Amino acid sequence: MESVVGDAGAWSGAGADIVFDIGSTHVWGGEPAAHTTNALEALSDLLEPGGRLLFGECFWTREPTDAEPAAMYDTPRDQYRTMRGLVDLALSYGFRLRALSQASLEEWDDFEDRHARGWEDWLLENPDSPDADEIRARADRHRVARVDGRREVMGMARPTLIRV
Repeated sequence: MESVVGDAGAWSGAGADIVFDIGSTHVWGGEPAAHTTNALEALSDLLEPGGRLLFGECFWTREPTDAEPAAMYDTPRDQYRTMRGLVDLALSYGFRLRALSQASLEEWDDFEDRHARGWEDWLLENPDSPDADEIRARADRHRVARVDGRREVMGMARPTLIRV
């Protein structure tokens, strides 16, 4: 077996046995509401029958209030689904569900902390940079999205899917 790391969208080899797509459905393009469907369609085409996909995608843990998606950079409500909706969508693209897990709140916090820490560390190391105001604004938007939006309403599903 050969392990290849790279841009799956540029893959020109034979069908893959295993593909990982964790939190990156946006790279498949389109409007945010179409990211998940675009990813599942493309990934289904990349896998050989019987191939496995570890697919990490956000989902609504409960119906968001009007304020929560607005706090998350105006995330469209239809960009994400419930866990049931996400699994059903994956199955509609020729997959079977082999396993399903959800990131714990501790794992989610760790992910968000590492994301935010990069900006904060950069700001400490580059306080006089002409880019500091822009980076500070990004870090502040991320904090608001996390505290006022994502943390209480969004989860990370990790289904392992088999291509039929």
